Amino acid sequence: MLLVVGVELISNVAHPFPDDFQGTHEEVCRHVERFPAWVLGVAVPAWGAAALAGTWTARSLGNVAAAAIVGLLTFTALAFNVAMLPYPVWFKAAALVAIPAAIYAGGVRPGGVAVMAAAARTTPTQPE
Repeated sequence: MLLVVGVELISNVAHPFPDDFQGTHEEVCRHVERFPAWVLGVAVPAWGAAALAGTWTARSLGNVAAAAIVGLLTFTALAFNVAMLPYPVWFKAAALVAIPAAIYAGGVRPGGVAVMAAAARTTPTQPE
């Protein structure tokens, strides 16, 4: 959750809301339509990192079911976000590929990132 908030804060610094912003759906849509492409380009991997971290943490502290629940909630939030706001098609497609891939890698895939981390920690044995 902290990663998602961080991404949103960076986005707000790079593309701040207008001074007279009231928070209506129409104003949010206009704001999203004006996002610079580079901000959206940074958002995709950042959202992916947040999804990976969330599912990995759930898997590490809980089990595959916990990671699946976090992944499902994350994907549902993404689906509503891209369905309700006028992002460019390339961004929607990239997000709908990157976030599920990160969810799968982070905890739902058997072993997840933990297998890679464990492999990195082990030291090869020397033959006697």
